[in-house]
Amino acid sequence: MPRGPPPDEVLRNIAVHLEDMDRVLAECERRFGARKLANHFILGPLSAQQWCKFHWVHTRHHMRQIARLRRD
Repeated sequence: MPRGPPPDEVLRNIAVHLEDMDRVLAECERRFGARKLANHFILGPLSAQQWCKFHWVHTRHHMRQIARLRRD
């Protein structure tokens, strides 16, 4: 069971946070190119494009969890 803000609040804020992250990752890619930017604690070093994909997949996973919780 997720902890933290209520699911409705998360849903309201998620688009804004994803847009901010997209902007920052695009700026990092512009400044540093396609090289690895930072380490993920399990996946290891990721480039800006890899971070974008990771966050897209991760967010989609949590959106499914939220939908299931709202249904139940």
